[in-house]
Amino acid sequence: GGGGSGWFNFGVETTPVVLRLHSSRNLGLVAGEAVCGVVSCGLDQSEVARVWDGCPAEFSVGEQTLICIRFSVSLSDGAVAIGRMVGEVILPVEHIVKRCGGSLHHMWVPLYWDGESLLRAAQLNTQLVIEHFDRAVRNAAREPRSPMVCLSLCQGDIRSTELDIRDPALTNPKHSAARFFALAQSHVQHARMLQALYRQSRAEKQQARVDSSGYGPTAFRDALVDSYAGGGIPSHLGQAESPIEGTCARLRHEIEATTQEANSRINQASDSIRTLRERLTERQTEDLRTRQESARARREAAELEAESERLAYEVGSPEDRIDEARRLRNQAEVLGEQKEALLLILDDLYGATGVQGSAATV
Repeated sequence: GGGGSGWFNFGVETTPVVLRLHSSRNLGLVAGEAVCGVVSCGLDQSEVARVWDGCPAEFSVGEQTLICIRFSVSLSDGAVAIGRMVGEVILPVEHIVKRCGGSLHHMWVPLYWDGESLLRAAQLNTQLVIEHFDRAVRNAAREPRSPMVCLSLCQGDIRSTELDIRDPALTNPKHSAARFFALAQSHVQHARMLQALYRQSRAEKQQARVDSSGYGPTAFRDALVDSYAGGGIPSHLGQAESPIEGTCARLRHEIEATTQEANSRINQASDSIRTLRERLTERQTEDLRTRQESARARREAAELEAESERLAYEVGSPEDRIDEARRLRNQAEVLGEQKEALLLILDDLYGATGVQGSAATV
């Protein structure tokens, strides 16, 4: 991922940078030899600076500059570059600005040959140089015993950057924040190199013991595993393993811390899964109970509806009851009129027979 522009700010056409050569490895140097780097920019073969251990190079670059450093053996602390060539390094400034935190901090870069061909290819496709640089940085961690150099690159002048290196407490906080991504990249690369070197060293020592003693590889377990299991360096390794005792202790501590953290996270995940399962079971039980209650309510509603229809059939509709009451009232009125007519007839009959008041008593 991108790491920001770091210290670089191309507000002008070029900006000053400082290149440092901290160390070199696997170059087969003999006593009195030193590695010197001749710095040029792009296909222009003209020298702009020289760099060697203890003597940084200061020069100016543009955003599109491809810094080419040709390393050779020097017999006079880099004053003159003589002897055999040991390889080249190409640094794409724009890529370092945008993707590498704006600077390089103690980064190991493998040496390779035929840098001029790569530069010519970059004129057609700059992505080739970027991919080559990224692959070289990764290979440094994967193959730590290949020829390589340790470089730092940042914006500024020798005096200001030297102060940052010697006294970090006086470093501008903004500069420190801008360099953080480069520091993190350097830390990751060195950690991977340590792991790769340890694996190679372990394999070589085991093979050497097998060759010298005739025992199979199972007779000599990994020193790191033995120290982790037994709490110390195995006795059969003797004083030859004492230089890695501190490394083994530190790695053992890191393994224990990582194991504890992993177990803690596993336990947390197990608790979360168990809680979710309990909640799921409760929800399923509640859903089943709700379904049963809903089915019972539907049955009761159907029964009530049937009972209502039966009662309505027996009682009839309100209109029917009103008609029946009206009919009964009409009948009552008719009967009342008939009664009065009968009473009058009786009165007439009683009057004709001479009986008084008999009709009234009827």
